[in-house]
Amino acid sequence: MDAGLLRTIWLVIEETPAYSLQRVAPSEQAKLLLKRIENKVILSAPERAETHQYLNDRRTLIQEMSWEQTM
Repeated sequence: MDAGLLRTIWLVIEETPAYSLQRVAPSEQAKLLLKRIENKVILSAPERAETHQYLNDRRTLIQEMSWEQTM
């Protein structure tokens, strides 16, 4: 995964309102974020799979960040 895509991923995570992440099931958060990322960049099939896995692997961190936004 290149640095540009990583920056885009974390930009999307930070821009996504906390309530949007908290209203979906944890297993659906990666799908929601992936859709938002794909609105910004075109991903190849391997990049899409890698990004989805990256988001799933960091699900707990993303949830914690969204809860911090609401406090």
